[in-house]
Amino acid sequence: MRALLDRKGHLTNDKCFILPDADPCLHAILNSKLLDVWFRLTMPCLDDPFDGGDMEFRGVFMQHTPIAPAPPPTAARLSTLADRIQSAKQTDPEADTAPMEHEIDETAYKLYGLDERDVALIEGVSRP
Repeated sequence: MRALLDRKGHLTNDKCFILPDADPCLHAILNSKLLDVWFRLTMPCLDDPFDGGDMEFRGVFMQHTPIAPAPPPTAARLSTLADRIQSAKQTDPEADTAPMEHEIDETAYKLYGLDERDVALIEGVSRP
């Protein structure tokens, strides 16, 4: 899944979920490696979700997605990172945002209380 924070009111004719007034912090968490693995393990999928299989996102499954509360300074940092990544990608779709994405991932691991072993597992099975 890729979450996009739309501030221009675009419409879609494709299957998507719309969260009105979603903040950039949520955007960052939804795009983290941790939630990527969560979706791959919990969503129905045609074929292997870790090898290009198509996941089927449905509200009945999405509503159980665990979103850890972020303290205000952490939420502000995640929001800033999400905004900077989106801005960079809008300017140049090939922009290298890996360092900011890594910081989001590291922050998500801390928010969810993962230890080094958990992080290693997530890093080992995340996006192909």
